[in-house]
Amino acid sequence: MVLNFWASWCIPACYDEAPTLERTWQAYKDKGVVVVGVNVQDTEEPARKFLARFGHSFPNAPDPKGHVAVDYGVYGVPETFFIDRRGQVRFKHVGALTDEAARQRLESLLEEPS
Repeated sequence: MVLNFWASWCIPACYDEAPTLERTWQAYKDKGVVVVGVNVQDTEEPARKFLARFGHSFPNAPDPKGHVAVDYGVYGVPETFFIDRRGQVRFKHVGALTDEAARQRLESLLEEPS
């Protein structure tokens, strides 16, 4: 799983990584990878506009008070967690995620035995 914490007010980093997240979802969903976005301390209208602007087709959920972000130890957005098949957080990426960083982390996890 790729768990990404983001916000529409997070400029430019969240805007920079948004296309990477959609490309990652499209490239890996048939391999059993799930991408989930968590919208932190945002309001509905700007969040919906952000998702529409970048054509995000993967699941996203609001975290308006930041409780989920706190549970994961998020200090700021964007932050992305790579979670293995056993549900363990294996990698944490702080800042805008790049295609190369996503690919390296996911390929490493997918090479591990089930």
